[in-house]
Order: sequence, then structure tokens, then C-alpha cells
Amino acid sequence: MFTFTTEERIKKAKINLQTRAPFYAYILMNMHISENSKDIPSMGVNRCGDLYYNKKFADGLDNDEMMAVLCHECCHVAFNTFGREGKRDKMLWNIATDFAINWILKKDAFSLPKGILLADDGGNIEIDNKKNGKKIKLNISDLCAEEIYDKLLNHAEIIKCCMGDPNASGSIKGDGQGGCKGQFDKHIEGDKDGSGKKQGKLKGAADHHANETYWKDKTTEAATAAKTRGTMSAALERELGEILNPKVDWRKRLTQFVTK
Repeated sequence: MFTFTTEERIKKAKINLQTRAPFYAYILMNMHISENSKDIPSMGVNRCGDLYYNKKFADGLDNDEMMAVLCHECCHVAFNTFGREGKRDKMLWNIATDFAINWILKKDAFSLPKGILLADDGGNIEIDNKKNGKKIKLNISDLCAEEIYDKLLNHAEIIKCCMGDPNASGSIKGDGQGGCKGQFDKHIEGDKDGSGKKQGKLKGAADHHANETYWKDKTTEAATAAKTRGTMSAALERELGEILNPKVDWRKRLTQFVTK
């Protein structure tokens, strides 16, 4: 029986996405994908659009899950989650972006792997700290990553207890499959490769700006292509609208100006 290699399965997934979800396919076609089974436990991406995968993890995914995980990684680049982080708490921001991205993929009917940070069908998540019996329920169905982060920030101590400590007595529920101890992907900071070594691609503010502009342009092109073919979901269009055409809260801007 003929068996596809991991690389061939990834290529096949990208080809299938061209028909099913051209937005994600367009972004993925502009990303560099390579194996790094030594340093990457599952999959990971950096702000430059370099995607690394662990062969064992990738081989454990079925074809539908492969498409979903690749789409998840491309969303980190297309949605500029690295640049939007700002001075936010890194762990909480990673959790917020994963919830936001996975919710969009869920609404787009992708088959995500088990045990991930995913809200239930109503957009609800539950944070359970078994040490003190506190349970927190949140709904993220109409929220962007920044809004999800603000809600998580109010319960930062409980969340970090559940997520950061492998021995913590707690869980984050939502996908109906039990507690989650972490994300399935690795968020690689800056322009580092999968091993954490600097690649030297982004040497200063100008390079970072050029990189963000490049991916914003690619995201705009991908969105235009998807809309033309009528394959843009409402959830994805809403998220892209917030990113490509952000609304400025003049009250916050005025407050910042007066404070200075």
C-alpha cells in the first residue's frame, strides 16, 4: 500500500485548501514550511512566516486535522498576533489568540485535533481551579483576541495555575473533551527558528515594519481572492475587518494624549 510522506501530506493539504478555503491556502503558499522534530513538539510559526513541524506530531494527524492545524498556524501570521501582543502578558495573549483562531476555524467547520483550547458550540469556555473550587465561565463567540485577553486578565492567577504548572489541579474546558494543559502549537518569538536561534532576518524597526507590511498585503490579497470566490466566512471576515481596517476609539486616544 502506497503511503504519503509527511511533506507530501502537507502539500496535499495545501492543494485541497485551494478549493475549500482559498484564504488559508494563499497565506500558506507564501510561508516556508520545514521539519524540526528536535526542537518543536508539534508545530510552530514565527512572525516571518516560517512554519516548523514535528514529524511524529504531523504523522499523528488525519488529513482533515492536518488542514486545520496548518490553517491555525497561518492565522498567527495573517492576523499578526506577534505584533498585536504589545506589552500584554505573553501566556495570556497566547491563550487568547488560540481561542480566537480556533473559534474561527470551528465556525469554518474544520476538524481540529482533540485537547486544544476551543470553546464549545455556543462559544463558552470554563476555567476550573480545583484547589479552591472556583469556576469561571466566559463566552468568546463575538470577541476578538484583544477582548478575550481582557476577560482572561481578570482571572490571570487561576488561568496560570491551570496552564503554567504541569502539576496544577485545574483545567480549561470548552471543547467537550476534557481539560487542556496547553496549546498544540509553539509560538516562536521574533524571527527565531524552531530551535530558538536568531535567523537575522529582522535587524531593526524598519525590518519589522516591512515584514508586517508584507504580510498585511498578502492577507489583503488572500481576503480579496476568497471574497471573489464567495468562500469568506462571517467569522473570518469579522476578524480580518478588525485587523485590516481597525476602528480607533477616539476617547482612549484623547485620554492618552491628555495624560501625556
